[in-house]
Amino acid sequence: MLHSLCPTDKDLVSIVQNCSQNHIRSICKRDVVSDTVTDVIIDGDNVGALLELALNAGASFSQTYWEHLGTHALSDDELMALLETRSDRPPATASPEAAGSDETASQHGAPQSETLDAPAETKEGKEPIEGLVSEATLRKAAKSNNPDVTVEHLAVLVQQNERFARHCLMQPGSNTLMIFCKAEELSEDTFVALLQFRLTYRLTKTSDVANIIKRYRDLQVEAAQKIIRTQRDPKG
Repeated sequence: MLHSLCPTDKDLVSIVQNCSQNHIRSICKRDVVSDTVTDVIIDGDNVGALLELALNAGASFSQTYWEHLGTHALSDDELMALLETRSDRPPATASPEAAGSDETASQHGAPQSETLDAPAETKEGKEPIEGLVSEATLRKAAKSNNPDVTVEHLAVLVQQNERFARHCLMQPGSNTLMIFCKAEELSEDTFVALLQFRLTYRLTKTSDVANIIKRYRDLQVEAAQKIIRTQRDPKG
């Protein structure tokens, strides 16, 4: 069932409509699941199946059923976190919870304290080369699971040496990465791509992703920059 190439979409839809949840979840894990099949699975409203689909990079969704997934995610943090990390999500569902948020900038706080552990000499003298290193190239490297290129591009964009950029990206906690990305005003999409990279290496828990993204969204650039200045010069 999981890897067989024999069943057509029509066969898979029939299985979804007539067989057990175990069969449905097996279909959700197939290398490729077309939107014809995922539409029917999503209609079933089975949370376990929805999570399996969200985890499967080979599953595709129609626009209408992306919206249905977004609606489900409003009441399910784990599903929300998985949808946030998908590179194929359309803009309308990139952040289903954001539409219901009425927080003002004055309510936005910095993340809990985490020692930045920056080396004494953090600048490497590397200048971004126009057209070569950008947030787009960083996201591409992260989504391709290319650690060396991801670190290299991250170092340029956060203006740190590669050793420290690797420390930010690969340490268990995410606060340092969050602070330096926000201080350099990297977009939420870029930060989410880096979180997706961290998920691959199990450096971030899936259940924590939605909260981390919200904290990144709420963190003010000035607050992040102040944290960095304070860590470098506590008396300043």
